[in-house]
Amino acid sequence: MFYKHREVGIKWNPLYEQGFSRIGCWLCPACDLAEFEFKKHDDGPLLTAKLQSFAERHDLPEEWQQKGLWRWRHSPNWAKTNYVIKQDRSYPLAGKTDRIADFLRVIGPTEKIDDSIIDINGTRVQLNKESINDWAIEVRDVVFRALHCTGCGVCMGKCQHDAIIISNGQAWIQDNCTHCKKCMDECVVLVFG
Repeated sequence: MFYKHREVGIKWNPLYEQGFSRIGCWLCPACDLAEFEFKKHDDGPLLTAKLQSFAERHDLPEEWQQKGLWRWRHSPNWAKTNYVIKQDRSYPLAGKTDRIADFLRVIGPTEKIDDSIIDINGTRVQLNKESINDWAIEVRDVVFRALHCTGCGVCMGKCQHDAIIISNGQAWIQDNCTHCKKCMDECVVLVFG
């Protein structure tokens, strides 16, 4: 990264010089708790109030906020605190077949048959709100990721084959995808969504 900055003549973020190994948004759940303390923000009290409200609505233990467990959808093993946050996902499928077919390439070769049917590696999938609940978790996660991609680029860093590009603020899967699914492991939409 530093080489590229030097090559094009732009200055990198000075926080790298202060010891940060990665720089993200102040509110990024991927930050260490120490980074939150170090980068205290004027909106800190607002974050605390929103987390408290969320914890109360979902009947979460005090440790959820104290230990920074809000950064995980499911309790990590080290936390020794059990909680599960149920999430109702939305699947606005209308007019999104091309987008979904593109992302399903993570699982295997795809072919769009028509506006509601996609062939995934020889298996035809009917896109409708009723059938989506019957799909494998993997397919549901890919569809959710395709529909709610933020274009953060974390998946690009995981792809060893440069098979992901960011275009129009969203990730797109290229033909050289090997279907290794490593891009799914760190996707912020899936991990924190």
